[in-house]
Amino acid sequence: MNESDYMADAVEALPPGWIWVTLGDTAQNIQYGLTEKAYWTNVGPRFLRITDLQDRRVDWDSVPYCFCAETDFEKYQLRANDLLFARTGATTGKSYLISDCPPSVFASYLIRIQMPDDVDARYLYYFFQSHDYWSQIVDLRKGSAQPGINSSVLAKLIFPLSPLAEQARIVEAIEALFTRLDAGVAALKRLRVHLRRYKAAVLKAACEGTLVPQDPTDEPASALLERILTERRDRWEAEQRAKGKDPRKLKYEAPAAPDVEGLPELPEGWVWATFDQLLLQLRNGFFAGAPSSSPPGIRILTIGAVRPLSVDINSVKYVREPNDRIPEYLLHENDLLFTRYNGSIEFVGVCGRIQRLEEETLYPDKLIRAILANEEILSEYIEYYFATSIPRQIIESSVVSSAGQNGISGPTLRKIPVSLPPINEQLRIVEEVDQVLSVVQGIEQIIDEALHRAERLRQAILREAFAGRLVPQDPADEPAAALLARIQQARGESAAGRKRSKRGGG
Repeated sequence: MNESDYMADAVEALPPGWIWVTLGDTAQNIQYGLTEKAYWTNVGPRFLRITDLQDRRVDWDSVPYCFCAETDFEKYQLRANDLLFARTGATTGKSYLISDCPPSVFASYLIRIQMPDDVDARYLYYFFQSHDYWSQIVDLRKGSAQPGINSSVLAKLIFPLSPLAEQARIVEAIEALFTRLDAGVAALKRLRVHLRRYKAAVLKAACEGTLVPQDPTDEPASALLERILTERRDRWEAEQRAKGKDPRKLKYEAPAAPDVEGLPELPEGWVWATFDQLLLQLRNGFFAGAPSSSPPGIRILTIGAVRPLSVDINSVKYVREPNDRIPEYLLHENDLLFTRYNGSIEFVGVCGRIQRLEEETLYPDKLIRAILANEEILSEYIEYYFATSIPRQIIESSVVSSAGQNGISGPTLRKIPVSLPPINEQLRIVEEVDQVLSVVQGIEQIIDEALHRAERLRQAILREAFAGRLVPQDPADEPAAALLARIQQARGESAAGRKRSKRGGG
């Protein structure tokens, strides 16, 4: 078998001594895993699944166990240099190289690839991280009638086979470069964590009255709250009279005051209020059925548009059917949006503010809109407040889970206590926090760009490695064609031995 059997127009030329091969031509074994149930008690060997392969590592302490007969353990036991391949779902193509591991077997949604001694498993594992590999995975998935990739399709995967001695040199060079690159990436990620902590500390200080100085000449927040509550009752009485009712004969339901037990003491001039006391309106959004992903229609935000301290106003779908109630759900600048549901608790009840709105946009029923009682409560301040620990703890402890979704209700939001500063201090707080967040956002953007560059550099290293340009070739190395011939000879002898064994057994 020669190089032309594997070459395609899109495949670049290789250095002398290298050849293109398929996984099926070189692998000693391509095997599906064991079909069994996972248990969290020690009933047998560890049972490695797709979900246990995280960021090119496995936390073996978190891998479950399974019942396993001795014959199955012998057949599926994981050993050093086994390559595992995720064969289905969104993670199709993800791989992992076994080094040291406890007694373990692998699950049926994984495929094990075992290579002969003439192919360094580490060399193939690094190829499985390259763009050339992933582009083939995408193409192979397109050509498969079933979701994911089966073993026969995987066997068609092409990779460049270098001389065995050069494989070792390539692995050594990749690992040296990746060690330095990974150290830089880890430092960037640590910096991002520190920035998040710093941002949280700034918001905490802002909403506890220690970020900016108090001014004794400011009107106290208690006067502001009293004015808000008076206006609220006046509006209710006006609404009753508009309905032809006498408000003096009706019972007015005043919003409940907060229970301040256990809450931190606030500075002079501040006051605790419930969120309900500060609201003009709190309402779930518009039920749109199945909105379209493209125009025409009225824009409606997606559920994922709201994240802590942000709303992606361009993350939208479109409502095409006219509805008389649509105007009630149109967004306005400074509206606050809360997520009602999310698969992750950390994103339930998070708050983002509408800042700029150039087109008519609705909000969906899985979001909650809050409109504040008047302009003396700054929506920016409330947005910051809901990103701090007190409301987050209340929200996360009140989440109700069902069918894989976590949810929060409007009544829960209404009861949350809010630390309310005087209006002038709100202005000073917002100005200071805006400046800090602007700086933090700029640094985070630099970090993100650096992480993207690191990933591009990682791919550049792999591209050079598997094009034969990362380390020098040695003319004295045994060529890869000889490795392939030896692999196929051993395979033929093994097949012949099995045939003789069957005849002898008959």
